[in-house]
Amino acid sequence: MTAPKGNELRDAVPADNILPPKILSGEGFEIHPSRVKVYKPTGAPAYFYDVFTDDNTRVGIASLILEQDPQEVSEIGHVCARLSEEHDNPELLKQVGELLISHGHQCGLSDIHIVVPEQSECAVTACESIGNTCSKAYFDRNGEKFIRFQYLTGGGD
Repeated sequence: MTAPKGNELRDAVPADNILPPKILSGEGFEIHPSRVKVYKPTGAPAYFYDVFTDDNTRVGIASLILEQDPQEVSEIGHVCARLSEEHDNPELLKQVGELLISHGHQCGLSDIHIVVPEQSECAVTACESIGNTCSKAYFDRNGEKFIRFQYLTGGGD
């Protein structure tokens, strides 16, 4: 899954009025907030997380950009999750993605995108298995092929 580049982010300041992120719990794992940034192009909050198993093993990272206009994040997506090589499995990645999508919907996003490199089999499998996929679009960026998955509140399959 893709995430914003460092130069697309800035540190949050008190004037941004960003609510602090909370711990998100799934079955057998938790997503703990690690830092809050601001997505420079729009000023949207960008939450970054560490993914832990119930035995407190850190197995990955994740992010969620609370950008209302999906076109503003159409090439990077709202949600990103990456698991370490030894914990890389589509089912856990799917569950982390579902939890972040659900949280994004709870925070007011109605249309959430995840962008993955087409060759990333684990990420593609995970995204295809998440319910409520409304559409899937293929695009090229700098010679690389990507797939954009779109998830709507209460919509899709």
